[in-house]
Amino acid sequence: MTNHGKVDLHIHSNLSLDGEYSPETVVSMAKASGVVLMAIADHNSTGGVGAAVVAGKQQDVTVVPAIELDCIYQGIDLHLLGYGIDYKDRSYAILEREIDHNVRAIFSETLEKLTRIGIEVDPDRVLAASDGKPPCGELIAEVLLAYDDTRRNPVLAPYLPGGERGDMPHIHFYRDFCAQGKPAYVPIPFMSLEEAVELVKRTGGTPVIAHPAVNLHADFHVVDQLLHLGVEGIEVYTSYHSPEQAAFFREKALRHDVRMTCGSDFHGKNKPLIQIGDCASGEDEERIKEQMQAYAA
Repeated sequence: MTNHGKVDLHIHSNLSLDGEYSPETVVSMAKASGVVLMAIADHNSTGGVGAAVVAGKQQDVTVVPAIELDCIYQGIDLHLLGYGIDYKDRSYAILEREIDHNVRAIFSETLEKLTRIGIEVDPDRVLAASDGKPPCGELIAEVLLAYDDTRRNPVLAPYLPGGERGDMPHIHFYRDFCAQGKPAYVPIPFMSLEEAVELVKRTGGTPVIAHPAVNLHADFHVVDQLLHLGVEGIEVYTSYHSPEQAAFFREKALRHDVRMTCGSDFHGKNKPLIQIGDCASGEDEERIKEQMQAYAA
C-alpha cells in the first residue's frame, strides 16, 4: 500500500479543454510535489489515463484511472468523478466525440451573447489559439487578454494584472460570463446525473460528486438526493471548500457511509493559484489512501 506522501485525486491534463500540461508532465509535477497517489480526471475524456499510468509506474507514483463527467440534475450543472473505471471502454471515446461536437456547436452563440454585453471577440483568433480543441470560455478570456485592442475594453479591466479578478483571470471570466446563469451562458446537452452514474458503474467504477459546494451553491442538502440516486462518494477535501464546507460534506459522507475523496482540481494556467496537492485531508488522509489504492491501475 502507498503510505508516505500526499494524495491528489482530481488533476487535469491537456486532454481537458481547459488543461495545460501533458499527462506525463502532470505525473512528473505530482512526483515533485510529493504526491504518491493521484488521478488524472479529465473532463469527459479518458484519453490521458493510459499515458499517466505508464508514467506513474516509471516514477513510482500510483495512478488511479478516472474521469470527470459533466452532467445535469434538476437543471443544475454538476461534475461527477468516476474512479477505477475501465478507461479503455469505447463508451468514453464516443462520449468525448459527442461533447467535442456539442462544445463547438455553441461557440458562435457564446460569441453573440458576449457581443451583446459589449465584449467583441474575434473567432479566428480563438480558433487559432485552440490547438484543434473545442474553444471554451477560458480560452476566449485568454485570447481577449492577449491583444492590446481587446484588453483595453473597460469590461475586462477587473481581469488585468492588479484587477480584482486578475489573480485567476481566465477561470473568473468563465464564471462571470459563461457559467450557468451568467449572460453568455449557452447550455450544452450533457447527460443526466443518473446516466453519468450508470456509465461509471457499468464500466466498473465508483461515482463521486466533485466539489459540491461549487455546483450546488447554497443548497448543499441536494447532495442527499444525489447519494440516493447512486452517487457513492463525495469530494470532501478540495481547493474550493472552506474548512466549514469540508466539515459539512464530511458529515454527509459519514452519515451515508460513502467514500470521501480529496482533489486539487489543478489545471495549470487557467487556475494558477491551484497547485497539485492542494487538498489536504487531515485525519482522513490514511482512510482515503487505503480506500483509493484499491482502484489503482
